Amino acid sequence: MAPLLILSIKNMNRKLLFPFFAIALTGVVWIWFAMDGNKPDMDAGVINNKLPWQINIENEKTLQVFSLHVGQDSLSAVVKKLRKLPELALFEDAEGVRQIEAYFSRVKLAMLEGRMVAEVDVEGVDLSGFARFAKKGQPTPSGRRKYKLSKTGIIKANALRVWKLVYMPRADYTEAQLLRFFGEPGHKKTVSAGVENWYYPNKGLLITYDKDGRELFYYAAVAEYGKMLKGVEKDISSMQNMQGDAQ
Repeated sequence: MAPLLILSIKNMNRKLLFPFFAIALTGVVWIWFAMDGNKPDMDAGVINNKLPWQINIENEKTLQVFSLHVGQDSLSAVVKKLRKLPELALFEDAEGVRQIEAYFSRVKLAMLEGRMVAEVDVEGVDLSGFARFAKKGQPTPSGRRKYKLSKTGIIKANALRVWKLVYMPRADYTEAQLLRFFGEPGHKKTVSAGVENWYYPNKGLLITYDKDGRELFYYAAVAEYGKMLKGVEKDISSMQNMQGDAQ
């Protein structure tokens, strides 16, 4: 076949295939925004004038940070406010405990930039139809297995309440900066050499301070603060490897 004819066919195939890719992408966006019809901003999510240390305890069950109401907002509401489509996945640990997390790879907070993980409340929820558990799932650095959600799972996960938020800043904070912005913690606990957990129970906040690396900020409503701590203390390495899980 002549080279020009081959090139012509290849170009034609691209033109024919493009609408199918566009339709597929539109379908994914539709799943996320079917409830409100708003079109997401495909660039980095932007929230103005809301910084990691600007925390408002509205009540025992709700904490406000980054303009989000942790403990109250559904995942759909969080996606709408961030204007950013996350990667949504289900994780299962060696004990069979399952979690659904939404990973936002890039979120701008005023002049700051970082990543976020929103975990939804799955207590009492039958997750058997959320993913294909017949497959082994993708192994992660934390030891958990990662499963992609089905379309039905995505729609159902959207309606679930976000009970915990993790912020992974791009900036590396010094100890002095953290103390200035967040104040003195209730107490500290050494995790490993150069790594400490700072506890702020009255703020619904836990900071993992890394002297030689970047910090992690965990947020949960006061009523669920103990639940968050149990998860962190159960497997601190898993929590620190969230970025690896999301890749």
